Amino acid sequence: MVKDTFPQLAIVEIPLLTVDKLLLPETKKRIRNSTKQALMDNDNEMARKLGNKIKDLFNNDKENKINASVRNEYLNLVTLLFFPQLTFLGNREIEDLFSNYLVELLKRDTDILWPVENYIDYYGDTKKTHDFLNLATRSMGQNNEKIGKTKINLETQEKSVEPTIANWLRHYNSFFADSKKTATLEEADFFQNDKHVKKLSSDDTKLLKQIIRLYNFLKSPGQFAKSSVQPIKEIPSKKIGLPKESGFLPSDNLALEEKQDVLKPEKKQQTPEEAEIIKAYQGDPKQVKMIQKEQDKVIKKIGEDPVDLREEFFRAVQKRNVNRTIAILRILAAKKDLENFLKEDKKLNKFLTTIWEKQYGEKFVDEFNKKPDQLKFVRQFLQYVLEQRLGMETSDAARIGLQIGNIFVSLGKRSYNKMAYFDVKNKVFKWFE
Repeated sequence: MVKDTFPQLAIVEIPLLTVDKLLLPETKKRIRNSTKQALMDNDNEMARKLGNKIKDLFNNDKENKINASVRNEYLNLVTLLFFPQLTFLGNREIEDLFSNYLVELLKRDTDILWPVENYIDYYGDTKKTHDFLNLATRSMGQNNEKIGKTKINLETQEKSVEPTIANWLRHYNSFFADSKKTATLEEADFFQNDKHVKKLSSDDTKLLKQIIRLYNFLKSPGQFAKSSVQPIKEIPSKKIGLPKESGFLPSDNLALEEKQDVLKPEKKQQTPEEAEIIKAYQGDPKQVKMIQKEQDKVIKKIGEDPVDLREEFFRAVQKRNVNRTIAILRILAAKKDLENFLKEDKKLNKFLTTIWEKQYGEKFVDEFNKKPDQLKFVRQFLQYVLEQRLGMETSDAARIGLQIGNIFVSLGKRSYNKMAYFDVKNKVFKWFE
């Protein structure tokens, strides 16, 4: 194998980029490689820093050294870099991604479901989530990226049409106009029997499968086992580590406009027990909205710098601002910085060492100092902040801990299923020991 003479950028090299360096063929190649790797690894930090650096260089190009062609090339990469940060993008950026870049993302081996699942886990059953699902689904119905080279026939069109994502979705839905099958069975039937699918190459078939799966997921995320919002199949007798479901069902207007021949999403019935658990997990709707507002305020005021977020966290705790503290903890978890906070922040580490030595003894503190970013210490930290510093009841604190744990789970850290659980018998949330 020939060694790549243009390796990806190291994260420490990003601040050293200049407008002149962007114009070099070597830099272009390295940034393309870095973009591909960041997408494959779901590396938020690399994606955020590289994307923001390129945008800053564009804004500071006072001499207009970057011509239109180069600018467009880099803007495409910036758009791709922002996909892992879907949770924090505005509607315009989300629409652009789902309307223009899905095939481009898939060709770079991007897991396009992961950021969507993370978005749902992060915002839960809120209007923001419903609006996002609606926007993403509608944008897919306007996507003109092609999959395959042969035109396809639509029941609503006399002439054959280009094999764009939008047209594939129309064709897919017309294939099951009267079907009552689950989305999974529909997919299997479609890819086994459709005459147009049979004309696709194996690579294009793979692309289309991922597009259809994303589309079905957006319409009804509760049907898919991979989703962090999957329905609860049974209620254990003692406790449930909840939820891989935040309990929402997409609104009826989630599908594309009817003139685009796309079906409405299926609604899934919940048992009374499931509904009770999910309602308990979500908590007071008013507080949910207040926390969401605080998140938006923090992101708007501070941005994504982890140092500034940590300082804002200290201020919020000192003022006993419950909603703002929870909002910042959620942001830190989604940014993969909560563990780093315990590990790297000397002020926090020193404070916790002093407090915990008095409460739990030297052995506990010695273990904490050796490896502070373990689940047990993240859990202990959340419990300390929420209960002792903010004065929350144990059940409410554990519920918030469970929600934060589910953010970690959505990022691939499955061990965080052991953060907290819902005791079905006693109808309270508890921390794992």
